[in-house]
Amino acid sequence: MLHTLRRRAQSKIIQLMVLLIAIVFVFWGVGSNYMSSRNTAITVNNEEIALQEYQRAHDRATESFREQFGGVLPDKFHELIDLKQQVLGQLIRSALLRQGGHTMGVQVSPELIQKEISTMSAFQDQGRFDINRYRQLLAQNHLSPATFEAQLHDDMVRAMTVTALQRFARVPDGELAQYRELAGEEIRLLSCSLGVEAFRDRVQPSEEALAHFFEQKREDYRPGPQIKLQYLLFATEDDLAGIEVTAEDIATRYAESRQRFSRGETRRARHILLKAGGEASALRRQAEGLLQQLKAGADFAELAQKNSQDSGSAVRGGDLGFFGRGSMVPPFEQAAFALKPGEISPIVESDFGLHIIKLEEIQPAREQSLGEVREQLAREIRQERATQQTISRAAAAYEEVIRAGSMSAYAAQVQGSLRETDFFDREHPPEKFMQDGRFLDSAFRLQAGELSSLTEIAAGYVLMFAQDLRRPDPPPLEVVRDRVRGDFIRQEARSLVKATATELLDKARVSKDLAAAAKELGLTTVTSPPITHDPASQSASGLPAPVVREAFKLSLSAPFPGEVIESGDSFLVFQLLDRHSKEQNLGERHNELLREGLLSGRREALVSSWLSMMEGQSRILTNKQLLR
Repeated sequence: MLHTLRRRAQSKIIQLMVLLIAIVFVFWGVGSNYMSSRNTAITVNNEEIALQEYQRAHDRATESFREQFGGVLPDKFHELIDLKQQVLGQLIRSALLRQGGHTMGVQVSPELIQKEISTMSAFQDQGRFDINRYRQLLAQNHLSPATFEAQLHDDMVRAMTVTALQRFARVPDGELAQYRELAGEEIRLLSCSLGVEAFRDRVQPSEEALAHFFEQKREDYRPGPQIKLQYLLFATEDDLAGIEVTAEDIATRYAESRQRFSRGETRRARHILLKAGGEASALRRQAEGLLQQLKAGADFAELAQKNSQDSGSAVRGGDLGFFGRGSMVPPFEQAAFALKPGEISPIVESDFGLHIIKLEEIQPAREQSLGEVREQLAREIRQERATQQTISRAAAAYEEVIRAGSMSAYAAQVQGSLRETDFFDREHPPEKFMQDGRFLDSAFRLQAGELSSLTEIAAGYVLMFAQDLRRPDPPPLEVVRDRVRGDFIRQEARSLVKATATELLDKARVSKDLAAAAKELGLTTVTSPPITHDPASQSASGLPAPVVREAFKLSLSAPFPGEVIESGDSFLVFQLLDRHSKEQNLGERHNELLREGLLSGRREALVSSWLSMMEGQSRILTNKQLLR
């Protein structure tokens, strides 16, 4: 077949076939040397997962991480977290759940899909499903109803499979009793923290040491890959000028999206929170005492600052700001929405603990008028129409590039604005793309001689061709001396800190006294407050999580860890000073919460174990190109 295609490459029919294939893949991120190889990313038990599905999942993950990092990903981020394998693993697990569901007899009927769609708030107008809104939103996201409903079907099969597996999870009463005992356990620690920064001045590197270090680490200083591009830019702003929006357009959009401009009643309240976890009767006595002070005229904000265990709001006198229905846990919401401004609630119990609530202010429900949002809607419509025109221009150009055989040939035919870059790396891109992570991600996925798909960027769309790709040689030591010196000092200081911490631990074991051993070495120690298994208590101790985890494994007869604990740029040595259990009467409600927490962990572990077993028993093939 391949031979036939090559031999008849000039055939009009073959050219048309290639063109049609190209059009299908325009927006799905399948770049190639003008012609794709196999269109399969992974095969899981004979089920093929397309390259475009992998690319979409990869793009979604990249975009999610980019949002978390404020718009720009760190250098080599994808490699550091091995994003390819993460995405491949996610797709494999999804396929195994889908296949497992079919084996178990999980079925999702068209009626069930329709019911699910009808309850999605995005497709509702004034609380009721709106078919026109449904079609409009799907069209805006380049989805047909059939495609969306097929994706939803698969999502529901996976969710129902997970639910079916989780039903097998159990928490025996004996295990619940053990965890109840742990809930009352407290420890206190004596610790000594040694930071790398304090040891930097002790390192004075010689020229010989720097040269030797640089030779060992030379590859670490090699600059990142550089790429040279040809590209066609299709800017949305070029299409904005000719877009007209009528008053009728705006009125129609307002009618279609009226729900967006309806705001329900919101309330501003303060609260005092006493967190669950201690003895229930003592906690309630404390809450009742605070409530009596408030009834006697005490200032709510002052009491909240001094007593509330919600650290986020306590500093503001317990002020939670404005919130609507559905924002708070049900018991809190029910109490807050039953109050009048200035009123104080009785004690309210929630999963978080005990609350006392004061309502400060009510903002009634209202709907913004057409006049208030006219300009906003006009901008939205203008932007949407301009974007559609940009997409049409870009797609047409993509077809012509494929037909012409190269971007240069296309530019010569239409006298288009083909642009070229010099070699650049991710840290120093062309100025107009400096803050555009999607442009850089797409560019640096290309191989030399490869044409990109149409890539959506901040300015519109771009089509790229990688003219060349190179990896510069490592620079000479003189060029990166300051960086090498800093890295050397950091490494040696770290070794010094670890050696000192190890010496301290050895001395403490011999003397059975960390404080004395630390004093001998000129170091200081800190005694922790009581620490329980409650995450809030552990966080308040100021000690790193690995230290607390290890500490709960110790006993008074063996109070030292097996080795120093490394946490970031610090090394810690500690001694268990005290360990005891407090009798706790948590009440039935807390027992149920504890059981549910344990059950949740069991459910997750059960699904994870099932997936691991299925993966080991399945035939999974991965496209080798993805692993390069």
